[in-house]
Order: sequence, then structure tokens, then C-alpha cells
Amino acid sequence: MRRALTATIVVWVAALTPATAYYHYNRYTPDGIIQEKFDLAALPNRTLTFFVAQTGELEYAPNDGLPAVLNQIRQAALAWNDPRSALQVAFGGLTERTAPEGTPHGLVVFDDIPPGWVAYSTRTVSEPVSGPDGAFVPVTQGVVHLNRNLAERPGPSYMDAFFTTVVHEMGHVLGLQHTYTSGAMSTVTRATVRMKPVEADDVAALAVLYPNRPQLAKYGSIAGRVTADGLPVHMASVVALPPAGSPISTLTGPDGSYRIDHLPPGNYWLYVHPLPPNPDMQLPRNAAGEEVPPGPPFATLFYPGTRDPEQFATIEVTHGGAIDGIDFAVEQRESVPIHDIATYVWTGVGYSTPAYANTAAETEVLAAVGTGLVSGDAPVPGLDVRVLGGSAEVYSVLQFEGALALYLNFPQGEATGPRHILFTLPDDAYVLPAGVILSDRPAPAVTAVAENPDGTVTVTGTGLNEGSQVYFDGVPGAVRVPFDGETGSVVVMPPAGASEDAASVAIYNPDGQTSLATQSNDPPLHVYGAAETPFVTVTPNVLPASDSAMVEVEGINTHFEPGQVTLGFGTSDVHAREVWVLSPTRLIANVTTAGGAAEGASLLTVMSGFQVVTQPAGFLVQAPNPEKPSIRLPVLNAHPDHRVIYAGAAVEILGRNLSLDPANTTVSLNDQPVAVLSATPERVYIMVPMEMPVGPAVLRLHNGAESANPVVVEIGAAPPQLNAVLSSSGTPLYAGSPARVGEVVNLVVAGVNLADLKSPSSLRVSVGCVEMRTVAVVPLSHQPGVLVAQAVVEPTTPGIQVPVTVSVDGGPQSNVFYIAVQ
Repeated sequence: MRRALTATIVVWVAALTPATAYYHYNRYTPDGIIQEKFDLAALPNRTLTFFVAQTGELEYAPNDGLPAVLNQIRQAALAWNDPRSALQVAFGGLTERTAPEGTPHGLVVFDDIPPGWVAYSTRTVSEPVSGPDGAFVPVTQGVVHLNRNLAERPGPSYMDAFFTTVVHEMGHVLGLQHTYTSGAMSTVTRATVRMKPVEADDVAALAVLYPNRPQLAKYGSIAGRVTADGLPVHMASVVALPPAGSPISTLTGPDGSYRIDHLPPGNYWLYVHPLPPNPDMQLPRNAAGEEVPPGPPFATLFYPGTRDPEQFATIEVTHGGAIDGIDFAVEQRESVPIHDIATYVWTGVGYSTPAYANTAAETEVLAAVGTGLVSGDAPVPGLDVRVLGGSAEVYSVLQFEGALALYLNFPQGEATGPRHILFTLPDDAYVLPAGVILSDRPAPAVTAVAENPDGTVTVTGTGLNEGSQVYFDGVPGAVRVPFDGETGSVVVMPPAGASEDAASVAIYNPDGQTSLATQSNDPPLHVYGAAETPFVTVTPNVLPASDSAMVEVEGINTHFEPGQVTLGFGTSDVHAREVWVLSPTRLIANVTTAGGAAEGASLLTVMSGFQVVTQPAGFLVQAPNPEKPSIRLPVLNAHPDHRVIYAGAAVEILGRNLSLDPANTTVSLNDQPVAVLSATPERVYIMVPMEMPVGPAVLRLHNGAESANPVVVEIGAAPPQLNAVLSSSGTPLYAGSPARVGEVVNLVVAGVNLADLKSPSSLRVSVGCVEMRTVAVVPLSHQPGVLVAQAVVEPTTPGIQVPVTVSVDGGPQSNVFYIAVQ
């Protein structure tokens, strides 16, 4: 689909010590395989921001425009945020600069794309450096190149193809190459949709580059080696394939070794396959700066050395478990006879992928296209096609116009979800992960869009359910009246829109199917009414380099909505860390300027839905003022187990010049004076008043001579207090009496109102970073406000100091309590 153009440097290194390869931009060095990636230490709040460069006039399809394009790019950036990755991704609006200053960043530009391409990406890197996780090659800028003619493929912008293309190209910028597992980074078949834009393979590869260490205990790994005639096979693709789920894969290193990390606990088949001829990826470079090609072609094999599904070995992965020695001895061959297969389904208006199949129908027909499937007017001799996982069957395979028609049927009660398709020849095989996605209903369709006097919209259609979402030009509307099964309708509030704009209306079901599958040629529209031009003022609009401050945005004719607002400053040296929407016309945000931020004015962008307000030279960076007191963000709870700030908590404020005289240093929250516990120039401790309400609070600090810029802190609910963890018999869990897998343990918890729990599972128990199953929550009659939660110990990392925490529905975690686990 694309060919990456990456600005690289030549690293003159020798010999190779293999490491996890995945599909990254790799260098081979004496110390192992190193990757090209962003330096988290150089990013504000470990956040990479993408900007859209203004590059002149763009061409649009009817009812498309720049606000819709910007929203798709914004959502594509946010799709890469996952707790397994320490890197966060944000959208920074528009920029007038081709290189938005010195902080590493991403950029989206619109070009004349070469014929046959739909998009591509370029990356700029610098010299290798050493970091906390070893050596790496820092990326300083990544650029996504999109077609300036948005009426051509993959446009219009409201189509899934545009959104998934931007997600894919952003993945390259982040450091990921192509895969063969139907994820966002796959090239031939992607099973990703707007409702699930990245797959487990994509996230695992990202987490290897930017690991979030506390998450590692939740996942396991499989490792081994691939050889052909006793020699290592370089860049063989090894895939861990759950029978009915998302696969995760990697590439072998120069010595044929591999390790697949970040595997969720469960059962997997494991197979190895060669790269296709002329793989569309940047090859690693050796000590002489030369590209190192993949190993020779070989026949695809499942572990322990078979292509017969009845003989596939099942490998069980547990929390934190590392399985080694899963080796393959493959058979070398002259070429790869079968590769690059994609599946499609006919929707009535065209062929669509990913291929959905309705299990309620008697028969579904898929079209399979690829190399090695057809010979003349028939399928290749000896070809067998079957669905892996579940009971769905391919009962007929016919040649049709150079492709294969796969006829599927489904036993009654077949479970929904992705299924893999196995194409086998007498001496080879090809696996297409998520080659078909089973659903119990056809794609939804919009039959009517009715405007309501209060600004809401009633959307009526077929195939909707309680989980259906309505999107306007790819942006979700907020549900005001839930889905009504009798009328087949749902009432939603559209995103804020520009005056008299028209937005395409689409329905997405939880399984990923969309009404655009059959209505993309003429989607129904929602037309916004006439409205006055929005305008904003930002205070302050000037900030020194190496400083932080709260800014206030006051709007006229604006409709700020939580979750839909972007505040951008046109430069990567200025970063909006958090945004709080206080009303449709007012918001506040914490803003940080980089230490080396270039002085000068930049373009200000304020977006909410499809309302886009820009101000050239709307924000100014001045020279740093080292004498002025400055608060470093974020401001956090002083307790190492609690990052959330709440009433009664001690809070640590870090920065410079915070106190000249502890006796004269004052701090307030929402203009209410607070107790200063201690104060130095670099650190001030305060106590949050017990009566402080939940929500954003403005923190002001005076060092005895001068005030720092105010910042915003979020006051949250107090976390639960975990007082004890006991065995089922009521004894403490220590080295001599550990908890065991399957045992029910008792947790004594204070600070939780039983009425606030929707169910026992609302009280979430984590043991060794693995969430346990809560089966009961009961109050202690003799201790008001204290509960006992009973949880089943799931497989986790054993030890004598295993951390235990509790929380309520994803809220702040309790203190850490340590137990022994066997």
C-alpha cells in the first residue's frame, strides 16, 4: 500500500546480539538490535503531538471539508493511546511551520501522492543515544503524507478507509513497520474498523518500543528459534494465533531467535511463515551500513511441525509466564507460492473489507484475492480452504474472475467474532488472521434523520441495537435517548458544527459493522443551521519558555463539549497538558513551554467538534525568566501510592524559586488559603482542605516576593483504604501462608459506600497488576463504613511481596498492601 521513505543515518557497527525484533526500524549493533523511536524524556508528559500543516487549497468530495478532515486526524492520533505503552499521542491542531520547532513531533501534510499510492510517511532521525532501556536511535520528526485531492481514495474523510489509512501511517511515524496479522499495520488485509482501530499485534509492537513497566505482569511471552537445514532463518514471521481472537507476531533476529511479548493469558497456536517476495519494509542494516535481507523462502509450519489443524499444539500463556524452546525446523524452498491474500464481501454496492459474515444467513460468500490461489479457470490443484476456530465451514471453493469464491455455512449457535482462514497446498500453507468476522446480524442502515427543536437528532434505521453509535462525519454524537427497539431509533446530540455545514450520518454497531458498507455512495446528511462565526480569546496568550500556566479560553458563539476540544499552539514547544470544559463558552487548560522553546508567535487553534477557530500569531513564547517562580506539572499527591489529589491529602509541588522564605510562602486552591507544611525553593508541601469539592481547582503560589503562574489541579474522590488481606479462613497471607490460585481471599476495605457499587465486580481487586474476579462484597456490621470483598485469586506472578490494590470502577487506587502468592 505504501513504501516508507525514512531519513536514516549509517551506523558502522559489527556483529549481532539478537533481541526482540517485531516489525520495527532496526539497527544491528554489537550490543544487540536497537530501534528507531521517539525519546520519551524529550516529550512533554511523554506525549507525541501531531500537527496538520496548512499547505494550500485542498480538493474535497461533496459535503466534506477541513473540519471533518481535522477530526479524523485527531481521532486517528488518539487511537494509539493504550495503557501498555508509556508513549501518549495527542493532536495539536494546525501549524504554519514545516518543522514545528525543536521538541520531537508528528506532522500531517497534503501532497501530490505518487500514482498507485494512497499515503506514505517519512521520518527524520539523529545519532544513536543511550536511554534507561538501552541504546536507541531518536526520531525527531515524523511526517504523514496524504493526498491533497481528498475526493480520491482513501477519501472522502468520513470513510473508514481514510481513518484507518491515517492510523496506519501514524503507526509508521511511531516506529512500527508492516505486519501480516490483519492489524492496523498490515498492508493487504486489515481487520481494523473505526470501533477497534488497532489490534493486539499493533499495541504489542508499540509496547516493546515504549514499555509501561507496571503493565508487564499482566502478559506472558513465547520464545524460540527458527532454522532451515540447521542454519538460522532471518526475518521469519512467527505468529501466536488464538483460535478466535487477535494474533500477535514478531520477526526472528539474525540468529533465528524470536520472542513474542505482551501476550494476554490464554491458549495459542504458533506458526511461522516467510515474508512475501519484495516485502514492503525497510530492512535492517549491518555494521557496514548495508541492508540485511530476509532469510530464504520456506514452507509455512504450525508448531510442532505440521499444517494439519488436527495436529496443532496448543500453548498456554499465563500472567507473567515466559515459555521458551518453541523452535521450528522449516523446509527451505525456491519461492513463496502463496501469499498476499485478502478477503472481501459483496455489500450490494461494492466489495468491502474486512469481510463480515452473517451467521443468521444460510450461506455467506467471500471473495479471496491473492497470489497462488487460481490456476487458469479453477482453484490451484490441491488447494484446501478451511476456517480455524469454531465450527464455521467452507463447503465450496470456486474460481470467479481470477479470484476465489468461498462459500461458508455456520452451525446454529456459532459464536461471533474474528475467525482465521487457512489456505493449504500439498507442500505449503498460508494463514489469513481474521479473514472473516462472524456477526449475528447484517450491517446496519440509516433510514431517516430527523432534526428536533432542542438541537438533537433522531436517527432511525435497521440493524441497530443498544450498543449502536451514531457518527457525524466520523465524530460520535452523544446519546440523549437510548435506542428504542420498537421504533428502531436513537436520539443523539451531534458534535458542534459550523454554520450550514452538512455532515454524513453513519451507524456503527459494536461488532464494527457500519451503515457506510451499503450507503457510502449516498450517505444521509445532517445539515447544521445558520450560526454566527465563533470567536475566542485566550488569557494569557504570552508565556516564557520553560514555564507552565493555566490559560483561560473564553468563546463567543462556541459550543465546547468535553472530550471534543483540541487546544493547539502551532508549535511542538508549547503543549496543552489537560483541558477542562467549564461551559459551552469557557474552558481552562494547563499549558507548558519547553525549556529550549523558540521565541516568537505561533498559530492558535481551538477545535470543538466541527467548530474550528484559528488565530494567526495567537500565542507568543518569550525568553525564559529564571528568576520568576515556576510550578512544574503535573502536581501530584505526595504519597507514592496515590497520584490522585483529594480532600485531606498532602500534595507535593515541584518547581523553581517556589519559596524565598517558608514563613511568607502562601498557596491557595480556588482562592481558599491552604496549609503549607514545608517549603524550599524546589519543593513545597501543602494539605488540601477537607471541605475542598471534587473537580478542577486553581492553584496559586506566592514565594514571598512574587507569584508563580497559576495552574489547575484536579481534585478527585478519596481512594479506598485497604486495611487487610486475609485467606479464606481469615489468616494473614505471608511467606509461610501464601494465597494460592483459585483461592477466595478476603479484603477489608474502608472508604467505599456500598450504595455506590453497581455490582461486586465494581470493586476491582488487582493482585500483582492482574485484575481478580470479585464475587461478593458485604458490610462489616460492627464497623460502619468498612466492607469485606471476596475475590478469586487468578494466575499472577508469585512471590512473597506481591502488591494488592483495590479501586471502584476504574477510580483512584487504594494504598498498596503486600501479600505472599504461591
